[in-house]
Amino acid sequence: MRLVRDSRARLAAAAISGPILPSFLFLAFALLCLPYPGLQQDEVLFAWPLFRPAMCVFSVDVAGTRLPLMLMSYLGALKSWLYLPLLRLWAPSVYSLRLPAVVLAALTIFLLHRFVSRLHSRTAGSITAFLLATDSIYLLTSTFDWGPVVLQHLLLIGFLLSIQHFLSGRSGRFLFLAFVLAGAAFWDKAVVIWLTTGLSAAAIAVYPRVIRQHLTSRTVAIAALGFALGALPLLAYNASRSFSTVTSNSSWELRGPLAKYPALVQTLNGSAFFGSLVNQEWQAKPATPATPLEALFETADRVGFSSSYSALPLLVGGALLLLALPVCAPVRRYALFLMLAFAVAWWFMTSIRLAGGSPHHVALLWPLPQILVAIVLAQVASSGRTLRTPVLALAVLAVAVNTANCNRYVVGLMRYGATWQWTDATAQLPGLVQAEPPGRIGVDDWGIAAPLDVVTQGKLEMLDAAALGFGDGLMPKAEGPADVLHQVKDTLWLGWTPEFAVQPAAKQGLQAFAAAHGLGKTVRFVVRNRNGQAMLEGYRFEASAGARSTLEESGSKLHDDTEATLQYQGNWAHGRGFGQAQQGTLAYTDAMGASVQFEFEGSSVTLVYTKAFNRGLGRLLLDGKPVATLDYYDAAVRWQQQYRIDRLAPGKHTLALEALGRSNPKSSGTFIDLDALLVEPAPSPAGSLR
Repeated sequence: MRLVRDSRARLAAAAISGPILPSFLFLAFALLCLPYPGLQQDEVLFAWPLFRPAMCVFSVDVAGTRLPLMLMSYLGALKSWLYLPLLRLWAPSVYSLRLPAVVLAALTIFLLHRFVSRLHSRTAGSITAFLLATDSIYLLTSTFDWGPVVLQHLLLIGFLLSIQHFLSGRSGRFLFLAFVLAGAAFWDKAVVIWLTTGLSAAAIAVYPRVIRQHLTSRTVAIAALGFALGALPLLAYNASRSFSTVTSNSSWELRGPLAKYPALVQTLNGSAFFGSLVNQEWQAKPATPATPLEALFETADRVGFSSSYSALPLLVGGALLLLALPVCAPVRRYALFLMLAFAVAWWFMTSIRLAGGSPHHVALLWPLPQILVAIVLAQVASSGRTLRTPVLALAVLAVAVNTANCNRYVVGLMRYGATWQWTDATAQLPGLVQAEPPGRIGVDDWGIAAPLDVVTQGKLEMLDAAALGFGDGLMPKAEGPADVLHQVKDTLWLGWTPEFAVQPAAKQGLQAFAAAHGLGKTVRFVVRNRNGQAMLEGYRFEASAGARSTLEESGSKLHDDTEATLQYQGNWAHGRGFGQAQQGTLAYTDAMGASVQFEFEGSSVTLVYTKAFNRGLGRLLLDGKPVATLDYYDAAVRWQQQYRIDRLAPGKHTLALEALGRSNPKSSGTFIDLDALLVEPAPSPAGSLR
């Protein structure tokens, strides 16, 4: 019986001090978070080329199958290759796309424990593993992996562990493995150069003797061969594209580190994803707990087991202070190495334009801060029982604070849901689309196409409004307007509701083009998230009753914009096919100073024009004198607007319209137009202008 008790005690101690418990703790939190957000555009980019081979910049044909090699100039297809056999057996969903990444992130924690245990002690390994497992930034970036970061962390720890084995006197195969993993990390995401530069600089500064000892022609050859093997697709891409990875991503900004410092702080303290990934109370109405588990977590949140911040900043600050103690002398070199690597890598990434200002970039520096804290605390704890108990109690308290921070995110997802990029409303789209008559599916905004296309395994005929050329102008930039009209008309369009529109210009251009050809928008369905917010809409363009005016029947004489009596000066375009304009034609310009003049006799004259989102200011003159400045802007397209001038004196008059080249601040352009002019011929007494 005593032997059994001793065995159980040893197993319990091994579970606590080993990598298993922190790995399972991470898995538990990840599984809690996993089902709430919908699939996000960047999160599924790795899977898109598996169903749409054209959605990558570099690929190869193998036995009749097109395999992606590079998704973007700096993003490789390593993750695509890993998922290829899985998604053949398990249809794409939040579970099949996220669970493997979560398992790999848990494996990273397992390997990290082994690395730090060999580096310092089992206590340090356990502290590091628990700190990373309960780090909310690591949890969320790994579970949803839109960075992506999971393979970056796994390959980094694999590299460090292999180097560790090599330096301990084992064979050169570990050096080869280390650089295969390093090469694979570069193929996966070339931004790993940020951290590898930091690690290399720190190694040269802190361990020059070790480097000189192992730097031989043989080790260089082994490392180069391993790296070339791991990074082969990346190297092939750059050889064929004039080193595009470097030339396309090397724009520097010297003030970057200062401007991006807040992102570092928010990532370190665990608050970075409140409001940006997880809704806050001011962003959505709370959802009622749907399961006993949700009710349990809400109760824990109400009683105070919840924190908006992690313990990491205080732990790092405390570790730096403890380094001054004599007992920490043996780990000062380790600490210097970690601090230098972190500082150089962060400075490098933030000096690149469009990099380093997002938490999923800063998170690539993990687990350097956690290792620093762990080895310092473990070193202090090893000095004797006097300090061991309070230090370990501090570590337990820090893990508890981190866990409370993770709990705040979990409760936020349960209660308020994810922000628009991760909205759970997207999960309803496949069913709603399939319920519609068969045909093309169009998207008018960012963030919709990839998740829908991946979940439906590329079986839909997809159309992109931006690709058709819809943007700031009323007419598309694409050639063949008749073909464009056909595509616009015979498509079920999907877009964010106006409140959540990301790039509204394409949506506005699409709707304006449809309206110009007599098509009205008919909403087929609106998709709401778990919290009741209207997030997405599906709509079609159908022939409407039109707004063709009965101006011709009013007794006035109609002069269309195409008449020879109108004298145009400057750069005017004369468009046809505008279904809701007089005679289907419209003259328009955005050239400052462009004008049109019209001579007439009558008691009144009316300018007929169009208001729209891209319209500017036009000046109206009668007989050379300014009459009015017209603001053509409106958020919607409004046809056949009128401005009337009456009580004119008998005789000839000259009306002029001039483009000012300016606009309402809300407008996206400076266009003005002329649809028609109406002249009332009946004589009337001389009067004033209105």
